[in-house]
Amino acid sequence: MDFRDKSESLFWTTFAIVVLSGAFAHIKVEEERAKAKESKDSVYIEVADSISQDCSCEYEEEDKEWNKFIKALILIESGGKHDAVGTKDDVGVLQITPILVDDANRIIGYDKYTYEDRYDSVMSVEMFNVIQSYYNPTRDIHLALKIWNSKAPVSYHTKVIECYEMLKTQKNEKNL
Repeated sequence: MDFRDKSESLFWTTFAIVVLSGAFAHIKVEEERAKAKESKDSVYIEVADSISQDCSCEYEEEDKEWNKFIKALILIESGGKHDAVGTKDDVGVLQITPILVDDANRIIGYDKYTYEDRYDSVMSVEMFNVIQSYYNPTRDIHLALKIWNSKAPVSYHTKVIECYEMLKTQKNEKNL
């Protein structure tokens, strides 16, 4: 594979991720842009810049609601504790299992995440978004809950939704 082939591969990887998720796409575009700058591929840098600019505003309002949902999920899953340990090898703020780490790496196509990253709140949310972008690109919160914890009882789903609704209400009251 020559230099241009690698550059084109990076471009299409970035483009696919941009289409799937605005928030995650911005992170990925920044990583890929840094790689392109190292290789001094100006064509790739210009394309990555334009994709990033086109997508950054589109998801802004959706991101606010999605982030409230993630906060609610974190509160229910771990009480916000990055060092929380569950009963089935699940740890961190989102109670991530090793299988989920492996799946996130499979989706992005390389081994970016480690099992230790499950204790890192930022990396946990990033892995959550990778999984959701792949299996739930429309960001349906009910589907997100089924994907995240498919064996959980209805009471778990109810708790997360109630917490999410509370967070939405608090934000709206602050804006009045």
